[in-house]
This record gives sequence, structure tokens and C-alpha cells, in this order.
Amino acid sequence: MFFWIIIIAILMLSIGAVAKVNDIQKHLEEVDENRDETIRKLNDLYKSGLLKKSELKVKKTEHKRKIYLDQLSEHLHKLHGQGLLTDDELDEKLEQLHRIHDDHEDVVKLRQETGNEDIVCLAKDLGDEWVCVCGVKNDKTGYPINCTNCNRSQQFVFNYYAKGK
Repeated sequence: MFFWIIIIAILMLSIGAVAKVNDIQKHLEEVDENRDETIRKLNDLYKSGLLKKSELKVKKTEHKRKIYLDQLSEHLHKLHGQGLLTDDELDEKLEQLHRIHDDHEDVVKLRQETGNEDIVCLAKDLGDEWVCVCGVKNDKTGYPINCTNCNRSQQFVFNYYAKGK
């Protein structure tokens, strides 16, 4: 019984983390550009003609995204420090956060192509496990193999959402 309670708690935390990560774009718009030194410097470079408008937009978005991912990492460490995440849960969430960060450009492109806003990373094969585009790590057991979070089929995800597809 205790085992199932732990499993349900882990699933709830995973779903919450994915929902939080899906808010990245919203949060990017909330960074106060007047108070952020890096944004001010980028704006100065644009005003001086050293950056094109398109370059300015990309660089601002990258900077804001890094700030937000750093904040998420801090939140995870605080939860761990409060005893709300085990060492394994913290490691898994940080790994998920790194996957999201590493795949960012490809994910943005994939979201635009598919219209699926819940895509947070590219599909990955990890041997006995696989990572769905919603960011959740799944076991490769049973048939058909569907994501425990979004219910996408593993075969579909790897056919259409893996790197190089």
C-alpha cells in the first residue's frame, strides 16, 4: 500500500513539474526588462546597430529562458531541502530540466510544426526506458507502450518527434 502511495506521489510531482515547465514561455514575458542588466545591454547593442531586431529577440528569449530554468532548479533544490523530494526524485527532475534545456531550439520548431504546445523535449531512447516529448520517463513494458502522462504511443513519438525526423 505504501509503495502505491509513493508511486502516486511521484506521478503527481512529475505532472506538476511538467505543468510548471510548460509555463516557461509565459514567464519569459514577465522578466522586467528595465531591471535586468543583460537585457539592457542587449537593447543598447540593438540601438547602436550591432544587433539586428531578430537577433535581439532571440538573445532576449535565450537569456530569459536561462533565468527561468535556473529558478526552476532552485525550486527543486528547495523542495529537496525541505524533504519533499528524495535524492532520486531530485536527480530525475533535474535530468528532466536539462533535457528540456538541451532540446529547446528543436522543441520550439517542433511545436510550431505540429501545433502541440505540450512538447517540452525530444523523444529519447534510454535502453529500458524512453522519454516522451511531454518530458516524462517511461518504462518499456507491455504492449502497446504509451506514455504514462500524455498517453502518446512510443512508436508514434519516435516516428514523428525524435531528433532527426
